Amino acid sequence: MIDVTQQRELIKQAVDGDTQALEQLLLANCDAVAAHIRPKLAGPLQSLVSVEDILQETFFRAFQQIGKFKPKSDHSFQAWLKTIAENRILDTIKHQKRKKRGGEMQRVNHADAMFTTIADLVVMLADEDEDSPSHNAATDEAVRAMQVAIASLPDEQQQAVMLRYFRQKSLEEAGQEMERSPEAIRGLLRRARLALRQRMQRTSIWLSRK
Repeated sequence: MIDVTQQRELIKQAVDGDTQALEQLLLANCDAVAAHIRPKLAGPLQSLVSVEDILQETFFRAFQQIGKFKPKSDHSFQAWLKTIAENRILDTIKHQKRKKRGGEMQRVNHADAMFTTIADLVVMLADEDEDSPSHNAATDEAVRAMQVAIASLPDEQQQAVMLRYFRQKSLEEAGQEMERSPEAIRGLLRRARLALRQRMQRTSIWLSRK
């Protein structure tokens, strides 16, 4: 938990380009933003998109737009994240309306798909890391930390991770979408895994101790 003084300093650092400061801010605010998103996905929206999907998109946009953020109060940062999340929800609704077929909206993802995949990724990276504790399940906290870490990756690494691990594309299929060779995709994934492990170690969050 960070206090108001720490938050002000972290916001200043994040706006100036400090990735670690932004990571800390997102981790400190992710539960509140998730709680804000959840009731807005009630009803038919629950079958179209999950809280985790919207939260991940919110983190992506936060990394892209933090340089333009101008705090007006001590609550501005969290309010900014909530606004980004609400815009992602509206974009999802608009996208689904364009894809509407036969009077029914098409499902974007299984409600738990993003969460489960990220949890699996946490476990996979921990198993590769000799310095991380060996456990069987990712905690909710570790999953949140991984979401923030993925959002902080360079664009090409982020895209490779999303295609390979979340959309289950082969190296060849991912390469076709990114117009890169399978070996280049393999290299992007290797660098991404290294960066993700380093970020997870920095937050000291890995797996549950059950």
